[in-house]
Amino acid sequence: MRRTKAALGAAVVDLIAEKGYDAVTVQDIIDRADVARSTFYGHYRDKDELLLDGLQNIRPALESEAAPVALGFSLPLFVHARSYRRFYRAVAGNRAGRLMLESITTLLTDLVRTDLPRLLPRGSDIPPDVAVGFVVNTYLAVLDAWLASPQPAPAEEVDRWFRQLAFSGLGAA
Repeated sequence: MRRTKAALGAAVVDLIAEKGYDAVTVQDIIDRADVARSTFYGHYRDKDELLLDGLQNIRPALESEAAPVALGFSLPLFVHARSYRRFYRAVAGNRAGRLMLESITTLLTDLVRTDLPRLLPRGSDIPPDVAVGFVVNTYLAVLDAWLASPQPAPAEEVDRWFRQLAFSGLGAA
């Protein structure tokens, strides 16, 4: 089962990077993954569900690779995004991009909320949801600008930029 899901996940990522999300059909995916249609539908309702299933695997990887510091997820996620840059650029601005953005926003919100006690200065009167939204949106803005760049900087440098922006903004609170 794991191999089948991995094959389907790899197929959808490759096809989206090649053709764009809207042009990819379930038939394309099963042909590329070399699985039967019934096998696909035994695991997924549609290509949206397949796409989102792949994103669910990011959280455990981020948590295992995260540095034991506030916002330790940031560098591993930038490294991951760099390895899938072509794919992320292919989905930007379309339905798949919106699905992924919702999923990544939820993931980041959970991760940042966990780190919140280490982020806000003592005595801050900023509501936690506002602080979480600020950090998540800062991360997404940096990620989006970086992925759109024709000459992207190394992930470590982008991570430093994000941390500088996030911590200076929270520190000023």
